[in-house]
This record gives sequence, C-alpha cells and structure tokens, in this order.
Amino acid sequence: VRRAVSLWIDRDAGILAADGGHGRLSTFWGPSAPWVNPDFREWPGWNASTKEADRAEAKRLLAEAGYPDGFDVSIQCWTFWVPQCEFLDAQLSELFGTRDKTTQELIDPATWFANLCKEDGFILQLNSNTSILPQQAINELSPKAACGDIKADDTKIDEYFDKLKATNDPKEWVTLGRELEKYIVQEKVYYIPLWYLVAVLATRDYVVGMPIPT
Repeated sequence: VRRAVSLWIDRDAGILAADGGHGRLSTFWGPSAPWVNPDFREWPGWNASTKEADRAEAKRLLAEAGYPDGFDVSIQCWTFWVPQCEFLDAQLSELFGTRDKTTQELIDPATWFANLCKEDGFILQLNSNTSILPQQAINELSPKAACGDIKADDTKIDEYFDKLKATNDPKEWVTLGRELEKYIVQEKVYYIPLWYLVAVLATRDYVVGMPIPT
C-alpha cells in the first residue's frame, strides 16, 4: 500500500499546484545535502517519464493488497498546510477512484506533534522536515528518536543511524546516507517524501552580501 501511494503521487504537479512552482524534488534528505542519491530522479515515483507506468503499477499493488477501491483515511494536517493537504487528498482520491474515502483533519501544531509522538496505531500525517545536516536527520527521522518521523521496527535502520551518529568521516556519511535513503524510500517505502518548499525571500535593493541557502 505504501509503495502504491508513493508511485501514484505526481510530485512535479504538486510543486506547481500547491506551492506555485516554488519547490524542489528530493527524498527525505534536503536537496542540497551531498548524501542524496544523484540518480533519485530516475527512481519509480520520481521519474516523470515513467509516471503512466508507475500509476498502473500503483493500481495493481493496491488491488494485490486487497484494497482495489481504496480505504478510509484521514489526513492530519497543520492549518497552514491546506494547499498541500488538498493536493494529497486529490491524489489519493484519484488512486482510489472516489473522493468518498479521504478526509482532511486540520489540527493545530501542538495536537499534530502530540499525535506524531504516539506509539500506538497508525495515522497519515503531512509532515515537513529540513534534514540537510546529519544531526538534524538523526533527530527528525530516526525510529529511536522520541518523536521520529519513521515508525518502522526495523533493526537495519537502527544500525544505519547508529553508524551515521558514530562517524565523523564525510565520505562515509555520503556512502551510508545514500544507502539508508535508498533502503527507506525505495526498498521499504517507510517514508513517502513529496518535495521541499523553496522559500521566497524579499530584500531591499541596498541589501548586499547576504548568502542565500539553496
């Protein structure tokens, strides 16, 4: 089911529809991180040229899982992420073939974080992260983190994060980071990244020399 959802979502269309084109594709690592796999745009779900085939496979997987007509799902969403939630709602409705099974639950940040930290049951949350720096990723994504984004009981992920936390070698970080990224996003689909929002920063014409992160 997770793989079907990841294959179906048109991330390029989402950047245009929800954020006016101000977005960049990446996986769970931020797009500027050196440990992003350089070929991720060729992966199923990210490759625009194979979207038709990806969507056919998504339908097949959903039926194989026993949900040919989808399932009831509520998307938990921060109140200021309405356009992104509406896009995700529409995408799932297309996958399911009906709008009757998806709903949006707009909640305040405190409630959202409280739900993220729950250890019982499963929920669908539209999330955001800024995982560019190694320690950020360990704090935000690791299943061992108190409120980590990834809720997978998989010792292989724990081992990866332990190695990342222990090393100070930039080259080893790139190798491990890319292996972990591919394992979580492609092999197991524990996490379904959409895109990263590119913030628009306006300045006066006399402001000079200020570095703008990319």
